[in-house]
Amino acid sequence: RRRDLKMNIVWLLMAIIGGITAISCIIVALLFLMFRTEVRNILAARKLKDKEFNCSQCGQCCGYTVVVGEFDKKQLDTAGHNLSECNTTKLGVSYLKKEDDFCTFLKNDACSGKKCCSIYNERLYICQRFPYLKYAGFNAIDTRCPEVQRMLDSARGK
Repeated sequence: RRRDLKMNIVWLLMAIIGGITAISCIIVALLFLMFRTEVRNILAARKLKDKEFNCSQCGQCCGYTVVVGEFDKKQLDTAGHNLSECNTTKLGVSYLKKEDDFCTFLKNDACSGKKCCSIYNERLYICQRFPYLKYAGFNAIDTRCPEVQRMLDSARGK
């Protein structure tokens, strides 16, 4: 009888451990699915860590949604920009306004006819660092950038 009880306890423990392992695998898979872009960006940064980034000035990043932090608000205010004209708030978070799906500060340059940042010297912190990012202390690089994609293709030998 005692031996049967021990065997039942062993089987129960094995089932619990197996269940926990299965649940752990499911949790890891779900986390990967939720954060696959971040994981891809972190892995890309590791692959390109010794490469120099040269912006092609395509302006694609100017179409991304940008959160405006307190530092950025102060910097824009100091530079004389009206925050209500360039800033929109949703659920307590400030975002840079967009015009035609691009940053409100992306303007046509009179000389070249190309679009360029009208506040380049006072641009937001994230714009200064782009395409370099930080996720929970990990260095990352934004793989949506066409130049980063070109660098990754080059690193892969394509």
